Amino acid sequence: MKQSFLKKSFTALLSGIILMSGSGCSNIINMKSEDNKIHVVTTLFCYYDFARAIIGDTENIDLTLLLSPGMESHSFEPTPSDIIEIQQADVLLYNGGHMEYWVQEILDANKNKNNLAICMMDYTSLLEEETDNVITPHNHEHCEDESHHHDDDEHNHEEEHEIEYDEHIWSSPVIAINLVETICDAISEADIENSDIYHKNAEAYIKELQTLDNDFRSVIAKGKRDTLLFADKFPMLYFFKEYGLKYYAAFAGCSTDTEPSSATISNMIEKTKEESIPVVYYFEVSNPAVAEIISEETDAVPYVFQSCHTITQDDFNNGETYISLMKRNLEALKIGLQ
Repeated sequence: MKQSFLKKSFTALLSGIILMSGSGCSNIINMKSEDNKIHVVTTLFCYYDFARAIIGDTENIDLTLLLSPGMESHSFEPTPSDIIEIQQADVLLYNGGHMEYWVQEILDANKNKNNLAICMMDYTSLLEEETDNVITPHNHEHCEDESHHHDDDEHNHEEEHEIEYDEHIWSSPVIAINLVETICDAISEADIENSDIYHKNAEAYIKELQTLDNDFRSVIAKGKRDTLLFADKFPMLYFFKEYGLKYYAAFAGCSTDTEPSSATISNMIEKTKEESIPVVYYFEVSNPAVAEIISEETDAVPYVFQSCHTITQDDFNNGETYISLMKRNLEALKIGLQ
């Protein structure tokens, strides 16, 4: 219901922007047209950072990050200026999926059909979102007794069920390599003259990602356990599948919930004690309160994990990158897998 309301509100906003662009406000739409630069716009930090590494010192590309540092991507709503940025982009790099439904609406309404829009989710094999490892209260009472009354309803429900895919594809460094190659091809297509530079930069960056991948495999191979606990959403499915790790989490990756119930917290505390889990994780822009509650009731230590779909303002100001943030996860894993 909430998402439906947001979509209606966004559609109304988008209509207003389109009308504005056709009125006397057209000078705003064209405010960057005189700089002769190629405009690359990204929605998420990870794609911004990949593009930044590929572009390097090239001065004829203007790179823009729409999602400001510290912002939650799942609740992000584009401003009128964001819509204009997308409409005027030469290259748009976005993730896609439910998280960015608004991007497609802008593209469908965009009169500038010459821009190159790359949906990253189109360039990798997607995983279905998981709920089995989400620690929520399960009530199985009456299931067996009532199952025979609902066979037809369940059959109809299965037919109507839409598969939900996990959208956090960048969490795997292996997939990140493919995404970097895709971004390099897009930027090279927009700026053929400097294509060799972009491919050279991409090759160097991919070597760093390959080293990162090897480092993760080494740390995980030395671990004494293979299961981690997150008092948070879980946007790391692709990462965990790549490296054969297991997990428990308070919410699924794209959940709209923000605070777990007391029963969920109680279950997480019980699970932490049962398996002697040493660390309870939360993500970079999340509230650590739940992790701290679990820590108070167990021996587990609260520890931040980096999802890399956004970045804190301090880290952005300090020039942190996808690779430097993922290296923090290396240290986080060394503690959590001991």
